Amino acid sequence: MKTVQQFCLLICFLVLFTYRLPAPIVEENPTPTRERAVKPKPKRTAESKSVSNPRPTATPVTMSAKKFAGTWSGLIDNNSWAWGGQHQMQFIVNPTETRVNVEPQAGNGVAQVNGNTISWKSTWYWNPWHWTMAVNPDGRTAHVSATFADGGSASGFVTKVN
Repeated sequence: MKTVQQFCLLICFLVLFTYRLPAPIVEENPTPTRERAVKPKPKRTAESKSVSNPRPTATPVTMSAKKFAGTWSGLIDNNSWAWGGQHQMQFIVNPTETRVNVEPQAGNGVAQVNGNTISWKSTWYWNPWHWTMAVNPDGRTAHVSATFADGGSASGFVTKVN
């Protein structure tokens, strides 16, 4: 009977303290495709030959530069009980702005861009961290903040290195 109780207790602990898995990675096509409509050619007549119709020129489609892609570095003030103090950290955002790697040892996560803000969730050991980076108008500096499951938080300013 004692073995059954221990087994049930073990299952309860596993269910209660198992961390939820992150959402699946969805890759997006970063380059837009242009579709071209096929227009029937008009029939040529004597009148249409004498009138010259200038052809409209297509305007090139330009994509706005990625705001967050690259490496950001700066001092982060952390008030967590386990990892408090000031820490030099780097935030490496991939070229498609879909993942962020936090160094040293703060994990990586799937990112979401919303205007001038990018957010992601990473896990360091058992502690999930919810990160947000808001780029300043200069495009070279940003404010980073994080909240932790243990009640701690962190924030600071970072500069884009490359």
